[in-house]
Amino acid sequence: MPGVTAWYGLNRIIEPKPGETVAVSAASGAVGSVVGQLAKAAGCRVIGIAGGADKCR
Repeated sequence: MPGVTAWYGLNRIIEPKPGETVAVSAASGAVGSVVGQLAKAAGCRVIGIAGGADKCR
């Protein structure tokens, strides 16, 4: 279900265009990590936000 949630939120609600920047909060979580990957694959610049240095690595 995290993949479906990520896909739907990105493609049906946000609808980013290639070249746009997508900021993902909770990027180390199940849904956030997939959103980041999908946005990157769609040609977007992705900024991931996570709880600390360990999670950002």
